Amino acid sequence: MRAVLVTTHYLEEAEQCNRMGFMVGGEVVIEDSPNAIKAAQPGQLLELRVTNPHQAAALLKRDWESWRVSIFGDRLHVVIIHPETEIAIMQTLLAEAELSIQTLRQIPFSLEDAFISIVQRATH
Repeated sequence: MRAVLVTTHYLEEAEQCNRMGFMVGGEVVIEDSPNAIKAAQPGQLLELRVTNPHQAAALLKRDWESWRVSIFGDRLHVVIIHPETEIAIMQTLLAEAELSIQTLRQIPFSLEDAFISIVQRATH
């Protein structure tokens, strides 16, 4: 049996590994296959196109844990734990701030989404 240790900041490369781990503060906080790490993430992931994503992210992070909201280019990725109530709450918060949602769809967690969530949860 052989093992090869690879370090990378490119999660697309890490996706090709059989097993991987994320380290925070010098400690391994999760170790498994890339698919298992993504599957272990809590809740559902929503992708939103919204007017002024930076303002929308700051607004949502005021009421929700910061690990649940990330900016990906012109879109937001938002982790919803209780979709039956949280989607309506999110829509109301954004509407009250005059931020309109152009698109909202559920997407699978990427390895980058999992990494951001895991690291932010481990540091708080």
